[in-house]
Amino acid sequence: MRLASPAVRHFAAVPVCLAALALPAGAAAAPPWSAPATAQPSGAAASASTPGLALARDGGVVAFSTTEDPTRPAAARRGRQARLAQSGLGSTRSFPAGRDLAAPAQAYAATRTLLLTQRRTGGTDGFPTVRLGATFGRVTGAIDGSSQVLDERVGLRSPAVLATNARGDAAAAWVESYGGGRTRLWVALRRPGRRFGRASVIVGTGSLSAPAVGVGARGDVVVAFQRTVDGEQRVAARMRRAGHSFGKIDDFGRSAGIADIDAAVARSGRAVVAWKTFDGGEEVNLPTQVYAAVKPAGPRRFRTAQQLDPGDARNGTPGTVAVATADDDGTATVGWSARTGSGSAAILPVRFATTDARAVFGEAQDLPGASGALRDVAVADDGTAAIAWSARSAAVLEAGGLTAAVRPASALAFGPAELVSADPAESTGTADLAFAPQSTRLAVAWLAEERQFRSGVRVSRRG
Repeated sequence: MRLASPAVRHFAAVPVCLAALALPAGAAAAPPWSAPATAQPSGAAASASTPGLALARDGGVVAFSTTEDPTRPAAARRGRQARLAQSGLGSTRSFPAGRDLAAPAQAYAATRTLLLTQRRTGGTDGFPTVRLGATFGRVTGAIDGSSQVLDERVGLRSPAVLATNARGDAAAAWVESYGGGRTRLWVALRRPGRRFGRASVIVGTGSLSAPAVGVGARGDVVVAFQRTVDGEQRVAARMRRAGHSFGKIDDFGRSAGIADIDAAVARSGRAVVAWKTFDGGEEVNLPTQVYAAVKPAGPRRFRTAQQLDPGDARNGTPGTVAVATADDDGTATVGWSARTGSGSAAILPVRFATTDARAVFGEAQDLPGASGALRDVAVADDGTAAIAWSARSAAVLEAGGLTAAVRPASALAFGPAELVSADPAESTGTADLAFAPQSTRLAVAWLAEERQFRSGVRVSRRG
């Protein structure tokens, strides 16, 4: 799953309008997608950061964090969530006062949810320190009364990340800034039925940023990140096989300056790290390049990174990069947006690449007729894949409607584009696309702009 812009991994602060369930004015969807459900203002209108889906066998939730003042990035925030059921979205429930959502919610087992939360403890508006914790709940929307502190006082350099598998193995990762430009990458692990173990530092040198984490069905964990080595920014990862400790750092190569990273692990232990990178100066002078690195099921180390897209044009690309794997055979699919042409003739093709039987990515392919900002990629256990994007061209700044395409298991090509919502998906917004466990039923949660500083959190289902 992917939920952020290239510069910020998961949970950029984007205004969202909260409410009781309603069908938004102007919203439309074509079968097989359900009519989008959203919220209307209730009392004082609140705003929130990016929503995320947590789907378990017996239901799910959409969770997000809220603020009363969307014009102030440093305003106090508070987490909320709503149940996702066959009948639509239930009423929202608030987290305890002062507790905010730090990363997208995760689900496991038949009915359980896991939330990574943060509570501000000090610092300044620009550089706050937070208490990072784990809170358990249920897909009914209920939140357990107790929580576990993972880090008592941490200055986050990048948003924290969280991943789980179906049985409840979990990994939380965060980059701590502790003065003088120094950073450390922390990881806390959980085994099924237990609390998180004590957090440990797995990378303690270099200027670290953009963490990503994936957890496989057996408990294998991959943590990917960007770090500065001898003045050069590079993308790297550490892998932990189930029942073992973390292995050595696998260095994948140089980053152009900014890296957007995603990671996933299949049941077999095959791990994939995908990223796109571009220069971070005042002008984007280099094409955006996309790479992926694969660790096969048996070996301990990753192979040499494979370039999926050398980039066609300058000026950057919208959206994100996302990777997902199928548990049945370990097939991985990476999606991203590219840029071709220049000026008013420029387009933003939506591209994807898939691994073959040797765990090697094939040639990148364009989705026919698709132009826009890649939002997310999801793969079901049996290999059915889905990709979502906000339709737009390079000449139009505003994003268009949210669109998706599905590729059946064992098929080589995605089916035709399917309209999820005709309302424009916010140009800086995100979407979370997810399959229900052991199913090809699909759901997506996203942002759609309704008025200045206000956007709606919407959810639609397929199947």
